[in-house]
Amino acid sequence: MVSQVKTNCKAIEHLVKNDPIASYSYPGAQAELKDDVVTLTLDPNTQVTYPLSIDSLIETNGVNSAVAQKVHIAFRKMKLKIVNAEVLQRRLRNIALTYAPEVQTLIQQFSKIPSILAGKLREIYGSPAFQTKYHLQVGAAKQERKIAKISKNERSLLVSSEGSSGPSEQDMLNLDTDDIFTIGVAASQGAENQEVLMFVGNTGTGKSTCINDLMGCPIRRIPKEHLGVTDKVGLDLLIAENPATSVGHHNISKTSLPIVIPDKKNKFAYCDCPGFKDTRGRAVEIYNAMSIIDVIRRSKSVKGFLLFIDCSDLKSQRGKSIIDNIRFLWKLLGKFTPHERAVLFVITKADLAKDKLPDIKEVLKQSIREIALDHENEKPFRKFCEEIFNSGIFDDKLGDRVRIYDPSSRNTAQERADFVQLIRGLTHVTNVKPDQYGYPVSDKVEMKYEMTRVSLIFHLQKVLTSLKQEIRKYWEGKTKEANIQETKACLDEISEWLKNIKEEIAHFGGKTYEKVSEKLTNEINQSLNYWGKLNELTKKPQEIENISDNLKNIVTELKAIRDEVENLYYKRIYEAVKSSLETGFQAYSVQSNLKEMRTVLGTKKLSDLTDREFCELLKNLATKAGLELQYQNELSTMLAKDSARKLALEKVIRDNIIEPVNSTVNQGVITIVANASKVALSEIVEKVQDSIQSATEIWITVQTAGSQIGTLFFDTALSEVKFQGKTVYIQADKIEIMKESAVNLDRLVGKLNCGGSLTIKGQLKGSYQVQNKQVVFSTQTATTEHRIYRFQWPLEI
Repeated sequence: MVSQVKTNCKAIEHLVKNDPIASYSYPGAQAELKDDVVTLTLDPNTQVTYPLSIDSLIETNGVNSAVAQKVHIAFRKMKLKIVNAEVLQRRLRNIALTYAPEVQTLIQQFSKIPSILAGKLREIYGSPAFQTKYHLQVGAAKQERKIAKISKNERSLLVSSEGSSGPSEQDMLNLDTDDIFTIGVAASQGAENQEVLMFVGNTGTGKSTCINDLMGCPIRRIPKEHLGVTDKVGLDLLIAENPATSVGHHNISKTSLPIVIPDKKNKFAYCDCPGFKDTRGRAVEIYNAMSIIDVIRRSKSVKGFLLFIDCSDLKSQRGKSIIDNIRFLWKLLGKFTPHERAVLFVITKADLAKDKLPDIKEVLKQSIREIALDHENEKPFRKFCEEIFNSGIFDDKLGDRVRIYDPSSRNTAQERADFVQLIRGLTHVTNVKPDQYGYPVSDKVEMKYEMTRVSLIFHLQKVLTSLKQEIRKYWEGKTKEANIQETKACLDEISEWLKNIKEEIAHFGGKTYEKVSEKLTNEINQSLNYWGKLNELTKKPQEIENISDNLKNIVTELKAIRDEVENLYYKRIYEAVKSSLETGFQAYSVQSNLKEMRTVLGTKKLSDLTDREFCELLKNLATKAGLELQYQNELSTMLAKDSARKLALEKVIRDNIIEPVNSTVNQGVITIVANASKVALSEIVEKVQDSIQSATEIWITVQTAGSQIGTLFFDTALSEVKFQGKTVYIQADKIEIMKESAVNLDRLVGKLNCGGSLTIKGQLKGSYQVQNKQVVFSTQTATTEHRIYRFQWPLEI
């Protein structure tokens, strides 16, 4: 049976060992199975793990199946250093979203009924059994994107979401605000005080490749078939090893949002800006535009704009397909002339043997002229194109401002250095202020402004709910192990928070709440940032609505936390006071002097004392016992917070001062049980002296109470005539000899030589000797082991 299981975990191992393209193979790969998790060792330094269920997909479908091809491509990207082990593991698990048998069965059954298919897939993806089987955590937005991709028809998959306060499911297909805010915050922070270069152009034009090249990542030319690319025309793929553009964004896939990559070596920051054709819908286009403007405004300066154009676009329709790129630049710059020396046209994917730079410039020049002359275009846009045409940029009048870019053709690093020098020379004709840049949005986005506002409010509601939870976690963490002084400091700080609190969203993005969660405060501030930019875009300023309940909930939660911490503070004071009194009252100096201690009790019963009177009694008892009672000013409030505390402290006084022992007499047997954990033998003798004469046996027990070890202070000689002929039994966890004393055994013999006995059971702290018919107890020597000491009359030891 075990052998069979081990065999069943080898499908992916066999696949990567025998890649059809030998250069991508891992000949030394070894797979091991433990607890339904396969660990595949690719080389001595690299391991990946995945559930056995993924391996089973390959075993079931075969090495030539579509799912096997997906696995091949994933490991090839690992070999090319495009992805790391963490990303590879995630991609292997995600294969189940399409190729799991549960999913394939649904696709076969309902492929012609997309709405039913969508509902069934949601059930599968959200199933704990499915997620456990394939080790997946599938969020709602990811589910919808995968469902849309499977169906090939987003609109037919939509389900009504009446009553929802957030975006519709259609919007969520195109808009994952968690991703947007994660990248938006990172982009804004990355641009802070940086000299930024804006990389403009559509997906696939080589922006990321150029950034990786400038960052020093090796660039390789790979046949597109090796990575399963079938929708690209023409040239091979340019692949960067360990791409810098993926750093910090491993959990975000194909989001098409602006990212900023700092280049410390060249002292730039590169902003990869999506173009109009880059987004997953108009709503994301709005967020892109706002994020790009945010990057510009947070930067130290904008060094220049690199406009990336796929050379094949220049060959189709005489370059009219580049109109979206030029329109994007117009929306962003407004006028070309002030920026004419800060713009660099970067032509990618050129066939260096056929595509010559002079020809490319001429095509660009004529394409721009045609756009400028086309009266179907807006007049400001045509004017912008006229400025480009008249600038002479394509005639080299502004210097080298059109460049063919192909990093894979380089022989030396000198060409990279030349390119860096070229972009270092970009400059603006005039000093352009950040607020002079426009929002690069297309004309069709206006209908999405309101939906974007709704998505922002929905995201803020979610962030504020999370912040409320994190505030509680924060204070629970701070107070969990805090001492009394630290708890008081926490209480004071929370009170200060409440004193200064404002039910305004900006308040919760401030410094105070950064210590709770910097991520959430960043997202709050980014939301306000986006909201302000939406107001700029729409020119119809609006206030943020529908979050007042969330703000009130945080205030209410803070008040509840303040009350809980206050209760905790007084609880800890109570515990400290109770422990201090118990320890002090159980000291021998107190237990051997109880008559004096009782003089401060007064005539009232403890239960009849007011809180103020009881607090005074505690102080007087502590003084009499020689204790330094702390938190005296807090005693009254401490008692008022919980009436049970007074009852518990009354018991401390009663058990340790008023009645430390209980005694009963039954048929000549005196039974003495201590209420206190520590009592003096002299107090016990005093307690039962009137009953001793008629008794034959005396049993004394001092028991452990809670964490307190039962201790008897042995401080009397037991040699009085009253003890003659008695059986005396003493049991305590610890018997502590407090002073030297002698028990005269001869005197304890009763009438007619009737014998008695003394038995001591416990751990003796001190020593004894038997000599001259006496047991002599001494305080000297260390504590002995727990044992029984028995002395009997006539003398038998």
